[in-house]
Amino acid sequence: MFARVENGEELSLFESGGRRTPQKQETHTLEAVKLVEFDLKQALTRLMRHLFGE
Repeated sequence: MFARVENGEELSLFESGGRRTPQKQETHTLEAVKLVEFDLKQALTRLMRHLFGE
């Protein structure tokens, strides 16, 4: 998941002893949440452009 991120090998998808915040669930790191959010937004944008054009 972090292959395209600089220093991605230092990042983790899950964290131990995490806590739930308005931005994320307790088991996921904030970096993982932000990366998934970014990828999802890009995928949805590409889908809309494909379906409806620019």
